[in-house]
Amino acid sequence: MALGVTGVATQNDYTQTLTATMPDGTTAKTAAGIGKFYKDIGTNEDGGMTQKAIKLYVESVKSDIEEDITAAIGNIEFPEPTTTGGGISNLDAENDGLIVVVGADGNITPGTVSEEELIESLIIGGGYTARDAVGLEVDYDNKSFKRTQQAAYKSMGNDFNSFLMYGGRRRCNVADDGTINAFYGENGYTEDGSNGQVMVYQPKFYYQRIPITTTDNKVGKIIVKDSFMISTTAQNGFKVHPIFKTASGDELDYVLFSAYEGTLYDNSASAYVNSTSVTVDFDNDKLSSVSGAKPITGTNGLSLQKAEQLATNRGTGWHIFTIAAESANQMLEIIEFGSLNGQSSLGKGVSDLTIQGNYNQAAITGATASLGNASGAAASTTIETNGTQTTETEDGKTSISYRGLENPWGNVWQMIGGITIFGNTTSNGGVPQICNDFNYSYSSVGSNYSSVGFSLPNGNGWISALGYGNKNFDWVLMPADCATGANSALPIGDNGWFDANLTGLRMVVQGGGWSFAESDGPFYYGCDRLPTDSTYKSYGARLLFIPTKNEIYTANIAKWQQEMNIGG
Repeated sequence: MALGVTGVATQNDYTQTLTATMPDGTTAKTAAGIGKFYKDIGTNEDGGMTQKAIKLYVESVKSDIEEDITAAIGNIEFPEPTTTGGGISNLDAENDGLIVVVGADGNITPGTVSEEELIESLIIGGGYTARDAVGLEVDYDNKSFKRTQQAAYKSMGNDFNSFLMYGGRRRCNVADDGTINAFYGENGYTEDGSNGQVMVYQPKFYYQRIPITTTDNKVGKIIVKDSFMISTTAQNGFKVHPIFKTASGDELDYVLFSAYEGTLYDNSASAYVNSTSVTVDFDNDKLSSVSGAKPITGTNGLSLQKAEQLATNRGTGWHIFTIAAESANQMLEIIEFGSLNGQSSLGKGVSDLTIQGNYNQAAITGATASLGNASGAAASTTIETNGTQTTETEDGKTSISYRGLENPWGNVWQMIGGITIFGNTTSNGGVPQICNDFNYSYSSVGSNYSSVGFSLPNGNGWISALGYGNKNFDWVLMPADCATGANSALPIGDNGWFDANLTGLRMVVQGGGWSFAESDGPFYYGCDRLPTDSTYKSYGARLLFIPTKNEIYTANIAKWQQEMNIGG
């Protein structure tokens, strides 16, 4: 007989329902309201079980189920907790977090199933409730979606504002040292760069991603049915999203995403550039996030390495978007959308322009300035091509914003830092490799890179499923298959470019550009270009700020809490 556990938690303690299941699969007894205790009452939130808690399970439930067990499998006695001998005396520190198992002979021994494994089983079976969590279940084969946990029956927008990873997301002005000068709506807030870069304060969240069913891939797995959950609360079965962890392992309460696509600050002229004709000084100029400027792309000689250089020129903590930053946005988007199709949920974005020569046709940044922290589409957008500007108002030619972040897809492809695709002809479109610090390599995969454990699709096409491999990288949301039956609407609605039977290295770009129409979206990846390429007119980048824990960091959190009226 096994004891199973489910439950809903408050912050510092919660109760579980303990179910005794007989060897034939029948339920002997369910005991509700059994207390579970943290290691340090009132402070610890990791949900880890202690020896005391395990013994409390046994003592609390045995009187309720002993009669049913005796009737089912014979006259037995539950052993009492002891300090020597058999029974449960061996529930010591090394068994912390394991579930107690009662054998058919009535002996109580430490289990071999961790709480995390049990929670995964409950999620797969549809019987798990997490704290303060919203989720999405995706069935790629049947092309269906179901909001789960507290997202059930909610709609995109205000319904999600009560969850701080959504409602606490705020545009702000940020100085080069990381100081938040003003939040959107405060006196002094501006978007022209005079009060700092225009960034989006993203509060920390925790995630859980469970592949419910999978099939074999060339490397790793292709997911058939997927479960995503995110929460502001630390709890067993959830992990802090990696964008909120520094290379040294420190956990951060926030990071800052760029509100706008990367534009250029000309250091010698002390001015933001609204032109593609400028010669870039990659040693001194700076990647920027401001309104009213032209995104910089390969027409200015921008490569992946040079984009990172322009970002780091701004100071400590500044980088271009990483795959972890992209993943955080994707998780937030799809759970709120209730779908993986961003264009049908939020808007096409700048995706339907007609190509005009080898020019950078990107929209001028700032079309969504009036939306502030909200999601939506701009009423109009200025498109600049070879010095000529036009004003566009129709869907497909206007910028969009997701909770303060303009053009999460469309307009300009975003080059992604810290990820390289490696192929050796036997791994389809190659296997993504993630850098565990900011010492990026552009010509090889070094010892500071780790494999995500699954291969990309073996050629271009509409994406039919995402992949899964190394559990440490379960947060990487990239395609694994482009099967027949996928299209511009379902199950994902985005296209992808991948080199069949890849040999060598490729960089990653995301989101699509101004002329890729229905292909654009949060999962539109291009993984078919060399990391050193610097000539693609629609390849750009965007800023990311990873704070350092210091006085500025602490002051920023306090300022955000005041903005959110937390503790006031």
